[in-house]
Amino acid sequence: MDVHEIAQRVWHDMFSRPDGPLSFRFIMQPTVAALLALRDGVRDGRTAGPAFLVALVTGAKGRRALLRDAMQRIGRLLIVALTLDVIYQTLVFGKVYPGEAVLVAFIFGFLPYAITRGIVARVVKMKLGK
Repeated sequence: MDVHEIAQRVWHDMFSRPDGPLSFRFIMQPTVAALLALRDGVRDGRTAGPAFLVALVTGAKGRRALLRDAMQRIGRLLIVALTLDVIYQTLVFGKVYPGEAVLVAFIFGFLPYAITRGIVARVVKMKLGK
């Protein structure tokens, strides 16, 4: 199987998932991630540091600590996302694609967390005048 075929399968699988079994996770995972990010974004906004995504992308010095902190805070969410996707893949496809499961967990878990955390931190900083 070449890279093109894998990309096509992943693309097809991603868009066929929202109406299949366990579809609730496409709403629940980003919602829980956003709620966790809200808590952490408020904390970040009260400090003088840069927004989460900005610090993650540009702050080579503290990137490892920032990632470790984020993983500790949303690690369970990502584990649940991976587990649910593995269950989904087993039910629907009869096999598990680990890379696809990681991609889904990243898209529906980590990305909403990172984006929401940065936005909330900026809003809090503006409200506090920092």
